Amino acid sequence: GRTADEGSHAGDWRALWQPGVLLLCLAYFSNSYGFYFLITWLPSYLEQQRGFEKGALSLFAGLPLLLSVAADLTGGIATDFMV
Repeated sequence: GRTADEGSHAGDWRALWQPGVLLLCLAYFSNSYGFYFLITWLPSYLEQQRGFEKGALSLFAGLPLLLSVAADLTGGIATDFMV
C-alpha cells in the first residue's frame, strides 16, 4: 500500500489555485448569482413595479427557470454531439 508521504497531496490547498479551478469557481458563482436573482428579486419586481397579476406573475417569474432546464438538456446533447 501507499504511505502518506508517497506523493499524496491530501490537504494541499495550493492545488485549488489552478486556473481551471478558479474559472470553475467563477462559473459557479455567476450561475448561483443569476439563480438567486431569479428566485428572489424577479417575482417581487414583476409584481410591485410592473403590476403583474398572480397568474401572469407565476408564468413570467417561472419562465426563465423552465427555459434554463431546456437549455441544460439541449446544451448537454449539443456538447455530446460536438465531442
